[in-house]
Amino acid sequence: MKNFWNREVKKLVLILSVIFLCGFVLGNVMQAGLYGKMRSENNQMFITFFGNVKELYPDIKEEEWIRLLNKRENDEKGREVLEHYGIFEDYNTFSGWEKSMRRGLVIFNISILLIGTGVGGCVLCYLRKRQRKIDSLSAYMKRLEQGDYALEIGDNTDDELSALKSELYKLTVILKEQADYAKKQKLALADSVSDISHQLKTPITSVMVLVDNLSESVNMTETVRRRFLQEITRQLTGVTWLVETLLKLSKLDAGVVELENKELLLRPLMYEVADSLEIMADLKQISLNLDITREVTIVGDYHWIKEAFTNIVKNAIEHSPENSRIDIAVQDNTVYTMVSIRDYGEGISPEDQKHIFERFYQRSSGRKCRSGKYIKEDSTGIGLALAKEIVERQGGYITVESGKERGTVFFVKFINL
Repeated sequence: MKNFWNREVKKLVLILSVIFLCGFVLGNVMQAGLYGKMRSENNQMFITFFGNVKELYPDIKEEEWIRLLNKRENDEKGREVLEHYGIFEDYNTFSGWEKSMRRGLVIFNISILLIGTGVGGCVLCYLRKRQRKIDSLSAYMKRLEQGDYALEIGDNTDDELSALKSELYKLTVILKEQADYAKKQKLALADSVSDISHQLKTPITSVMVLVDNLSESVNMTETVRRRFLQEITRQLTGVTWLVETLLKLSKLDAGVVELENKELLLRPLMYEVADSLEIMADLKQISLNLDITREVTIVGDYHWIKEAFTNIVKNAIEHSPENSRIDIAVQDNTVYTMVSIRDYGEGISPEDQKHIFERFYQRSSGRKCRSGKYIKEDSTGIGLALAKEIVERQGGYITVESGKERGTVFFVKFINL
């Protein structure tokens, strides 16, 4: 309770004291004014009485007036006469009024003192109780700072401090969750930077080695030189695609991209996706078969939806054997519109299916890495993550069905609004 007599409490006590003092002085002034008025009226009554007597008995001399006023022998007779006319009833005479006024003034002052003391005591008790709650709230906040997030329900009441305590608890928990999330994001960012550096380091190192060979090998044949240049072009194209994809993901993560919500025709969109990947598919003798018999619409952003489907079909081409095919079909009903993309490649293991949409995750196929997993050499593990991010931001979702040597089907569904 060391903070009880703080500045605000002193100010409140001072205000109450001034109000009490003003009320006390005002009450006494009003009583004194009423008392003076009553005395003035009583004096006026006697002046009028003696004036009338003088008018009736003009022959009475001044000495006789003085003798009559000083004479105390006939007080009882005078009282009897005045009481006969009701003048000496206690409530109707100045003497009675004066006694009542004095008694009332004493009672008023005592009452004011008692009321002031009682109100002051109640206010101080309330302030002390409030200060104890504030001290308890301060201690509670310190426990929250130390990681003790237990909400004390038992001592909560309906006052504003208990409500404040509950809101502080909610705010602290939210801040803790945000701090934990920021910590996870920081770790994820560190992992992403590590993965990005790894993804960039391999092709850049390869390009540097090829460039060194080209510059140092003067007697290199034209065929070998052309193959080296083709490999350099391939590696740099992969790096360019990776950087562009990472920039797109960064824009989505930062929330700086405003996705449009327009009606899109799936048939021309999917044919445009197939045309953009035609050369890549022809290099592996893979045919892209589109089964879209009628016009179907979805709501979304044309360019970003195209980006998502391009990444999914590109992934299917990468993991399909030569001289195979990829089937793209569209189905719709009253609930959703679905695009299925099926390849006939090596399939995805159940373990890999849990992680294929994670950034920089590489499927266990192809060559073996130092960790013991098999990875595809030209896979970056970023395309499917971008596709999932885009589809989910457009109100859809992606599922996958696959099995070893049975191929893979990606289902992209958009809810019909």
